[in-house]
Amino acid sequence: MNTKKLQQTKSTILDGELTTNINPSDFYNEIVKSKEQDKLTPDAEKMLILLAERAINKLSYVNEDDRLDCLQFALLDLLKYW
Repeated sequence: MNTKKLQQTKSTILDGELTTNINPSDFYNEIVKSKEQDKLTPDAEKMLILLAERAINKLSYVNEDDRLDCLQFALLDLLKYW
């Protein structure tokens, strides 16, 4: 896996800015907005994706396909059951 691709999976863009950290109060506000709208806001989606990407990097996998499969399953659950 090349470095550029790895960097893309470790960061995301929120409001036009590249970020690797999520402010808890911003995350909370986005979830509250999403609840009011009964739909995830684009920023809330990006924050959930970033959380999954960061969490998956704390584990080690023998096979890269296993890691990607776990990531996709986590993303599916996060975005479906937020």
